Amino acid sequence: MVSGPPAVGKSSFASRLARELGLPLLAKDVLKHALRRSLDPDGGDDVEASRRLGRASVRALVDLAEASVAEGGATGTVLDSVWVDQDWARARLAALPGAVVEVHLSAPTAVLRRRYAERAAASTDPAVGRDEDELWGGRALEPVAGGWPVVEVDATGPVDVVAVAGAVRSARGVRVTAEPGPGVGREVWALYQQVFGDAQDHAAWLRDIWLRHRSREDFRVVRAHDGDTLVGAAHAYTGERGQWWTDEVERRLPRSTAATWLGGHLEVVSLAVSAHARRRGLGTALLRALVDSTEHERLLLMTTADPGDPARRLYEREGWRVLGAGVRDDQVVLGRLR
Repeated sequence: MVSGPPAVGKSSFASRLARELGLPLLAKDVLKHALRRSLDPDGGDDVEASRRLGRASVRALVDLAEASVAEGGATGTVLDSVWVDQDWARARLAALPGAVVEVHLSAPTAVLRRRYAERAAASTDPAVGRDEDELWGGRALEPVAGGWPVVEVDATGPVDVVAVAGAVRSARGVRVTAEPGPGVGREVWALYQQVFGDAQDHAAWLRDIWLRHRSREDFRVVRAHDGDTLVGAAHAYTGERGQWWTDEVERRLPRSTAATWLGGHLEVVSLAVSAHARRRGLGTALLRALVDSTEHERLLLMTTADPGDPARRLYEREGWRVLGAGVRDDQVVLGRLR
């Protein structure tokens, strides 16, 4: 949930945070404005009616969140609202399935007043007629703080949404690490087989994939844990001519492309996230951790040729572009420069 006083910048921040976490966004103002257009298309100036509509929108927002994380639904959601009735919010949000993490935005009151005045000058919403005590008095500047983790964010200036998303994941018990650690091969094997299922058995995977890749220059693995459970992993190493994948790709890429990209590149071999942990931004976090852990200038990977596939969309959001055909007809090679 995203909280904070009016004019602190919750709506734009919540939208960016939802994209970063890979979660759906539910915003109170979107619901309220839709209801207002339907119930009051002429745009009346009744402040009290606007308050009632706001309260109804917040309740609908939480009901939608509860429905979205029901069995078979989303693994989480980002809620954006001014939580005026904090006692109600604490009780209602605590009853939701799963863990709640609050991201609370704050800024000096002088900054809030200036932003609010600028917004009010261009708005026809009767809610802009609220007095200062309602806007910034009482507990309006405080987090809801219902016993869940609270990530405090100074929104006076630009906000690092990537850092905030990392703090949210940590607060939810999910951590991404780049340290290999003891026994990592056994741990990664179980996840690899669950996601890809293309290895004959553990011995074959260990011999043909893991130990071979571990012996290559600059081998690295990053993992995501939810508590003590591995829910995501990715690994890479330095690709060179004479290795099977590099040689196969060289035969398929245009000659000039192969000459520019192949040899001494970082080859991202696999990125896997457990089915139950998807749509939480872990794929993005793993990919970034892998890329950030290396100094390679040229980065390569192979993925599906389907442009609508979630993995393909993830890579392209992160700046990867198609270089040419992959080893199979249904694959493409993607590249990215640091």
